[in-house]
Amino acid sequence: NVNKNIYTVKETTYPDERINSHIILAAHSGSGYKAFFKDLDRLKLGDKAFIFYNEKKYDYVVSQIYTEVKDGDIEIFDSSDLLVLTTCYGKDKQLVVMLEKDYDFVS
Repeated sequence: NVNKNIYTVKETTYPDERINSHIILAAHSGSGYKAFFKDLDRLKLGDKAFIFYNEKKYDYVVSQIYTEVKDGDIEIFDSSDLLVLTTCYGKDKQLVVMLEKDYDFVS
């Protein structure tokens, strides 16, 4: 439920399930304690992020940032391992930030 959490979209596939996984997360932007993605619009191409899943760290780099019509769908054409972050962006748009797996990231 996006109202109280960061929501993992049901079409998500995890890195230990298959090659070319797509972790897709949605959350509120704006202000308040439920606005987990309130600063998502500040990300830039080349910014780096990581997540922990099943006790393993996965590193990503921002590769695309765009907006789409807010209709509940996100088109993903990339076949690489992705972390996709999305939130509302204005009244009728959604912001989509795609991050590709970063094999060169040193933490």
